[in-house]
Amino acid sequence: MKVEVRLFATFAAFLPPDSVAGVATVEVGEGTTVAALTERLGIPATVSRITLVNGEDADPDRRLASGDVVAVFPPLAGGGLVLGAGPTGAPDRPAAVVNSNGFSSTRSWLGSV
Repeated sequence: MKVEVRLFATFAAFLPPDSVAGVATVEVGEGTTVAALTERLGIPATVSRITLVNGEDADPDRRLASGDVVAVFPPLAGGGLVLGAGPTGAPDRPAAVVNSNGFSSTRSWLGSV
């Protein structure tokens, strides 16, 4: 099955040679995870990253489906997230709010910062 891979900033160096404008189509097997794909691309597992699949925050163990669009970004600078009780008493949690136009994304968190 085929997935589209978009690597941004310093990760663009890991794109296959046939990529165009930071985008590549990669053939993967059924059951391939985000972690397996990034490992195949040569991105070290120890390097921090933000990964989206079809514009949604994706864990490394997420299984990919044919036609998925995988975007990988280096960590964003600035700000911070403090976990603790929010105004309602509920624990604060990172909740990805993603706005993607196909070329860039923004990510926000809910909770106290």
